[in-house]
Amino acid sequence: MTEPAKSSASALRIMLVEDSAVLASHVTELIDKLPDMQLTGIADNQKDAIQMLADTLPQVLILDLQLREGNGFGVLRGWPVWIRPQKWWS
Repeated sequence: MTEPAKSSASALRIMLVEDSAVLASHVTELIDKLPDMQLTGIADNQKDAIQMLADTLPQVLILDLQLREGNGFGVLRGWPVWIRPQKWWS
């Protein structure tokens, strides 16, 4: 689990759940090159991802569905109800 430092009040907060260090590194590099994007954290397993969701409150979640420990669907099921996105279309 990593907590990148780049921060801005107006930045779009992105969290990454990926158990491949190579892929996580590439995605991190891409996000770092984009203006007004903040990587709030990287989790490599289901348990850490669920905790990090509550701790960092990302606006965007990039989620690997097949993790070595758990899976992406477990992350979604474990996403704390009080921080789930609201229905924006109603």
